[in-house]
Amino acid sequence: MNPQPSPVTFCSALFDLERYGPRRRPTSEYLRLGQEVLRQPVPLILFLDKTLKDRFPETEDNHTVLFLDPEDLPTWKMRDKLTEAFERRGRLESTKDTAEYLCLQNAKWFFVSEAAKLSDSPVLSWIDLGIAHCCPDLDLLPEIATKPQWDHLTVGVSH
Repeated sequence: MNPQPSPVTFCSALFDLERYGPRRRPTSEYLRLGQEVLRQPVPLILFLDKTLKDRFPETEDNHTVLFLDPEDLPTWKMRDKLTEAFERRGRLESTKDTAEYLCLQNAKWFFVSEAAKLSDSPVLSWIDLGIAHCCPDLDLLPEIATKPQWDHLTVGVSH
């Protein structure tokens, strides 16, 4: 008999954007903050920059880690267009909203789509690996993963 899939699988990503220039938070800080997410016994599919392979700690058995080059992401080829769009709106912060950061933010759909191919869970939930900087107590994640607080999830597009 096959075990039931977890009601929720979390999905996250971390890429070393420092190699493209200065950042608001260094990659080492995200690795430190990510320890809080990684210590949680919840299903997690994590996409990591291949340059972090040697710096990333061992993870739980129910964590799947995939190493990628950010330049292989489908959004990477849109770097210039994303930057132009944000500059027109005047919403760029120089050490955070860089072209590379915008590509990763816009790649979340790709990460979740790829995670769906690897997971049997009926629900995938994005979690920022560095969430511990604003939410230091993540001990509720196991409860959320086993007893989601919703009956269904609707994804829609507004026109």
